[in-house]
Amino acid sequence: MNDETLMPSRTESESEEYRLLDPHVFEFDCAHEVRRIGLRVCTELVKLRRRGVVLGMSGGVDSSVCAALMVRALGTKRVLGLVMPESESSPTSERLAYAMAGLLGIEVVREEITAPLEALGAYRIRDEAIRRVIPQFGPGWKSSIGIAGGLSGGFNRFDLIVQSPEGVVQSVRLPYR
Repeated sequence: MNDETLMPSRTESESEEYRLLDPHVFEFDCAHEVRRIGLRVCTELVKLRRRGVVLGMSGGVDSSVCAALMVRALGTKRVLGLVMPESESSPTSERLAYAMAGLLGIEVVREEITAPLEALGAYRIRDEAIRRVIPQFGPGWKSSIGIAGGLSGGFNRFDLIVQSPEGVVQSVRLPYR
């Protein structure tokens, strides 16, 4: 491995092509990529014998961009937005998802998923995993995962961030494995 590319050793000309943080990596023809993605979606739908897509919408950037790409490729009548709030979801996220769906002109279906998550033990499993890192974590605490490091040129790392009912915030770096 070499430090500049984080890739296996290559010839000098090959190394130029594989620089991890080369400033040119983000240079691309946006309109061409939108057309390419749209064509691929249409091709896959034909292969799968489907008329459209159902797309989970969180109100965030990723699902909003995906929804816009699908509308561009398929039109508004062949894209259905699916909003899936649960007990710990932010009401703002749901509002943003509906706002984006409105801007795009697509229908939205809302399915509350707290009961299925509870039945599957998702909250219990999550809480047990957090307690392995922060033993005092319990009812009334809040948690999130933070990502740091990548913008400074290194590898991303994940931090578990918790807040006690009294408002005390604690952050612990998670191991890579």
